[in-house]
Amino acid sequence: MNVTLKQVRAFLAVAQHGSFTRAAQVLHMSQPALTVQIRELERCIGFSLFDRTTRSIHLTTSGRELAESFRQVVSNFDDVLAYASTLVRKERALLKVACIPSLAGTVLAEVIAAHRITNPDIEVKVRDLGWSAVQQAVRAGEVCIGIGAAESSSSDLVTTPLMEDKLHVVFPPGHPLQNLPEVTLETVSRYALILTNASSSVRNTIEFHFKHRGLIMLLAHDVAQFSSAIGLVRAGIGITILPTTAVELSACDDLGSREIVDTTRKIILLTSPHVPMSNACAEFADLLSNAFSDLQDRMMKARDKLVTTSPSADTGIQPANI
Repeated sequence: MNVTLKQVRAFLAVAQHGSFTRAAQVLHMSQPALTVQIRELERCIGFSLFDRTTRSIHLTTSGRELAESFRQVVSNFDDVLAYASTLVRKERALLKVACIPSLAGTVLAEVIAAHRITNPDIEVKVRDLGWSAVQQAVRAGEVCIGIGAAESSSSDLVTTPLMEDKLHVVFPPGHPLQNLPEVTLETVSRYALILTNASSSVRNTIEFHFKHRGLIMLLAHDVAQFSSAIGLVRAGIGITILPTTAVELSACDDLGSREIVDTTRKIILLTSPHVPMSNACAEFADLLSNAFSDLQDRMMKARDKLVTTSPSADTGIQPANI
């Protein structure tokens, strides 16, 4: 017995209106097509549902009993559909984003604040994770978007470039790096470094640049946070390297900072090819892309202005306004 929902709805419409013509109009179908649906239903269940005359149509006794049961089935089915629609709305109202810590508190925070103004009904939930964990969260479908910084990512994920972030070396006042015409990675390699641990995307980027240039990195200390690295720099233990987008860079006015020439970290957006993006998620991704593009432009303008006004050296902290 292959009874379809379409047949049941057709039967209930005729039973309610007592007319094939009126039922066909309500269901937005032709009367012959409606008649076919009723005949197919009667064939499946094995008995007539209506007593038909040239002037009227009435439910048979069996048809009347079946109509009550079918009404309950259809009502329950419609309730399930309504509940499913609610679940979809709830899912779309919550955007889950994974992001490396150095970006979670800066650019991403500003984007979320702007997004909340125009989309008050959509909550953005952030998980600040190491780069490997960000990729895994995207791959597992735990988040709709991942944001990180790396020279490469897994080939099974969709990568969208957002911007290139410059690297800065941070050092105590009076350090030899202060007054050099320019600071290269080779120059930085001569000093003991205080860096975040191996799970950090910044550490991975730094190691990539050292390896690419065939340089040996003198690692003095492994730390978990940028703030710990800055504290050790203040104590004269060594120097550290921070990205321009790190909020900690603007918190060390008492230290020296120089941009390291020809060193960047690529900031990218990750999505899964196996998890369809909702409209809300796609709109948030566009907002992110525009925010990083604007930040890239501001950084370039600030750098050009610095070169024009002070061609000899950059003698202080010059973080982007994020």
